[in-house]
Parts: sequence; structure tokens; C-alpha cells
Amino acid sequence: MLPFIACAIIVCTAAWLVPPERAEPRAGEVEARLAAELDSRIGLLTAWQRDRRSSLEAIADAEELRTRVRQANDRAEIARHLARVCLGFEGCAVHASGGRLIADFQNRESPEELVLRAGTGRTSQGGVVSTDPVGRPVAQARSEWPRERWSIHFATPIFDGGRVAAVLVGRARADRQLDPLLCRRRPGRTGETYLVAPTGYMVTPSRFPVRQRAASGPARVLQHPAMAMLDHSDELERTVRDGALHRRGIDVNGYPDYRGVRVVGAWQWLDDLGASVITEMDAAEVFLR
Repeated sequence: MLPFIACAIIVCTAAWLVPPERAEPRAGEVEARLAAELDSRIGLLTAWQRDRRSSLEAIADAEELRTRVRQANDRAEIARHLARVCLGFEGCAVHASGGRLIADFQNRESPEELVLRAGTGRTSQGGVVSTDPVGRPVAQARSEWPRERWSIHFATPIFDGGRVAAVLVGRARADRQLDPLLCRRRPGRTGETYLVAPTGYMVTPSRFPVRQRAASGPARVLQHPAMAMLDHSDELERTVRDGALHRRGIDVNGYPDYRGVRVVGAWQWLDDLGASVITEMDAAEVFLR
């Protein structure tokens, strides 16, 4: 009798120690998780844009800058002042309301349309563009990962006596400033969120080492279903294509990402940034395969 009781105890104990099998999540649950993660990251990006605009407006509203703009013949002094006060921006410039460059710090060129809009009296923002270290736009090669910087320009009027005396432009490095917002507390072992320009280049870096990527460079999204608009013959990324068409999308059936790994994902086009934000996770991790 005792041996029987002992065996029963052992069996029961073993059964208790074995963790229960995790149920594979349903497609609706995966969709909800992806959508929640995507919306959370979009909220962070929206807050960052609002903060950059407010910071630039505060710089433009300071009497110190207004005084120097009145003395526009001393361009070197304006440039030195911009270097001191343009915190949170990698470059700044002061333009006449008609677009002419007066002085700059690490921002030799600004989007003309953006400057002209700010010249009418309101703060404006441009989308992501590829620039060199001093803010000049760079044409992107289709077959190579550009080594330039990704920039977002903000422009706001400098008022003096109730009129627009000049325009202040701030250039923020999108790859540098947005990456911390998107990589913080990533879900799981493979979850990531990144920003993609309409050309198909990743603006923020991947979480995966270069050796795990199928693409030739670290930032070209070649496998995504959203890239049919880019005239490629292989299966391309729907998220970027949908983004360029100003769509929101979600896929829980799985598709190959830029590494060639099957993932599930959600994405949305962001008008203010002129780019798509994409959230993905390996299907094998999501569905326990």
C-alpha cells in the first residue's frame, strides 16, 4: 500500500511541476496586440513632434534672437547664437520670409516650401529627407544603403512688432532622435518597430545584427508586401506600399521581412513625418512554432 501511495504522490507532484501548455493565440488576439503596440509607438512619435515644434517656437520667441535678426549683417554672430540655443536640433538656420538664407548652424539648406509656409505666420513641419552632415539634401541610390543622415525640418516665424521678420528652421536627426522612442521596451525577443521612408529605406535602425539580414544593406526594406510601387520583381513590402497610399494595414498570416524571416505586422502612414511606421514580430515567436 505504501509503495502505491508513494508512486501516486510522485506522479501528482510531477504533473504539478510540469507547466501547462500555452494555447496558441487566435488571429484576433494577435491583431489586437499588434495594433496596440503600433498605436503606442505612434503616440510617442506624435508627442516628439509636438515637443520639437514647441521648442523651436520658444527659441524663435526669445528677444535675443529677434535682436540679432534686426542686425542681419552680422551673420557669424547669428550662427554662433544658433549653435548655443538650438538645443534638441542637429542644425538650425534663419531665413528671410521670402526664403533667402541669412545664417545657419549645420543647416545649409532648408526645404523652400517649408520656409515659405512659415513665412505666412505659422509653424510648419516637413517629412523625412536624406541629408548630408550640414543639412543639404542627398539623392538616394536605389541599390545601396545611403550613409547620409535622415532629417526632419521644422520651421516657425520670428515675429517682430507683429510682423514676420524672418523664419527659424530646426533640423532634427530622425534616425538619432526617433530610434530611442521605437526601441524602448520592445515586445518579446523579436518584436520591433521602425520608420520607413516612401523610397523603402529604413529611417530608424533594425534591432537585428547585419548578418541576420537578407538585404545587402542595413536599411532597405526589400521583402515587405508594401513595396510593389517601387518597380521590383520580387515579393515586396505591402506595408510601405500601403503607407505611400496613406493606408493602415495589418497582417497576421505572415510575410517575409527584410531578413527573409516570416513575420506578422501592422503599419500606418504618418502624414506629418511623410513615412510609414511598422511594427513586426517573428511569426514563430507569436504562434509558438
